Amino acid sequence: MFKESWQRFAIVSFLYLVALFTVFQYNIPIFRAINGFYTDLFQYPMLFLTAMADGLIVFIIATLFFKKRNEKHARFILSLLATALLVNTIKYYFPALRPPKLLQGESLFIIGDVFSNRSFPSGHAAAIMVLARFLTFRQPWYISIPVIFTCILAAISRVYVGVHFPLDILVGGGIGFFLGDFIFRSGTKYKISNYPAIQRWQTLITYPAAILIGVYFIISESKSYEPIDLTLNITVILTAIYFAFRFAQILKTK
Repeated sequence: MFKESWQRFAIVSFLYLVALFTVFQYNIPIFRAINGFYTDLFQYPMLFLTAMADGLIVFIIATLFFKKRNEKHARFILSLLATALLVNTIKYYFPALRPPKLLQGESLFIIGDVFSNRSFPSGHAAAIMVLARFLTFRQPWYISIPVIFTCILAAISRVYVGVHFPLDILVGGGIGFFLGDFIFRSGTKYKISNYPAIQRWQTLITYPAAILIGVYFIISESKSYEPIDLTLNITVILTAIYFAFRFAQILKTK
């Protein structure tokens, strides 16, 4: 089992390096091909996917799978924080220009706010690939493949909406996936949830944090009346209500 796991990891790593080399060579042409493939049919699905890749939404999705004193969820939080720290450190020291700034004068398909720098690497791609590793760790292939495929589409959507280059999402996604993989694998020997402080606070903090994030997301998007934003807001509201119900149940059992 251990040997098979590392064989799969080696294959994924090899394919990632091949993709990285290819994208490095043809970064801008690939961007133009993906971003130029705009159709009304893909507009709302891509908007939904790009919103799903937001780090706050990623946390809410992972909380849906949270259980009391959950080692896997504790490692997800650690992975998400470590990934955010590394990605933002790279962004600070390598303030790469985003497509609207670097390709000024070209006709680009851009949705949402127009940013000019801090393009490399993509924080959204990093966050969604941490989630991909969280949801697929030690799961059968018929669960892993659809989840990873959806998360990859969410990362690619950042190119589709014109805010990142392919190299940005490939490096960001690689950081999230491989750093998350390392942290999840280390859990076979060292259990974070065994520490009394974490046992005490993990449940008490997780649900309230998810509810507050949901409220913040709803308030920040409340001025938009686009169908996709309304759908996301309704989904987040229902999820926050579910979290509040679960949290109330936990408090009653203590």
